[in-house]
Amino acid sequence: MVRGVVRGLGVPMPDKRQERRRRERELRRREKRRERRPPDAVIGYVARCGMNMACDGDACVVAGSEAAMSAILQFHQRDPAAYAIEPAYGWQLLQAIALGAAYALDEQAYHRFLPAAQQGGLPLVEEDFSDPGPTGIHLVRIGCL
Repeated sequence: MVRGVVRGLGVPMPDKRQERRRRERELRRREKRRERRPPDAVIGYVARCGMNMACDGDACVVAGSEAAMSAILQFHQRDPAAYAIEPAYGWQLLQAIALGAAYALDEQAYHRFLPAAQQGGLPLVEEDFSDPGPTGIHLVRIGCL
């Protein structure tokens, strides 16, 4: 990567063409990484208390809004003030599911997540949320078995 020597100093002079090619390769690599990255849209909200997440069984709950997450916490007899409610992004959920995590999504979060999940290769279909079930909150569990 050295083409010559600067006169009188004995300092190697970098080859500009090789440096330009290296920068172009790096830019192409970054663009490919960006293309592979799933959408950055907020899917819903998760609740965290320290290192613990609010879960329904073995699945982390993702609600479509902060108010819905507070209602779910109250239903499970947890104090919403003790939890930090944070946004959950589509790429985060897809990465965690690929690593073996499970999520329980409410109707609003599921409909936001469906296109990103299908694009990411998960075989999800439209769900029927008309029956709230015995708990009054219909959650769909997503995860690898």
